[in-house]
Amino acid sequence: MSSEEWRQVAEQTKGILFLATPHVGSSLADKVQAANDALLKILKVTASVEELSFGHSRLRELNDDFLQDEKLSKIPVWCFGETKPLPVVGIVVDEVSASLSKDLPLIRVTGTDHLTICRPQPSDREDSPVYNSTKRFLKKYLSPQ
Repeated sequence: MSSEEWRQVAEQTKGILFLATPHVGSSLADKVQAANDALLKILKVTASVEELSFGHSRLRELNDDFLQDEKLSKIPVWCFGETKPLPVVGIVVDEVSASLSKDLPLIRVTGTDHLTICRPQPSDREDSPVYNSTKRFLKKYLSPQ
């Protein structure tokens, strides 16, 4: 997209929610790459997994660009972080990576693993902290002023 198209998107954006988003990468991606190397390329690591490695330069560039963009800096942002490890793999996105910046608080959702924070089930709606927080966010920032 051109910078003009991005400007138009930014002007229309009322708020952003990040659900267990690896802003600076995930150590799980590093483990997948290490397993890939150990298994002699049996597991194909895609460029996407590679770019999710903790501290990858492309992720840092994307994160820095987002934080420095004047229009985006005026948009409300909430970041949610998982607290419960997935069986076998552990925490997918740790709180360091889930937090967009030190200036934005991370909402740690107790009892949620990466799958439940990213895909709350319809049956869990009323009890889901992610669902209820998302609802509050939408009411606060998308309600007609």
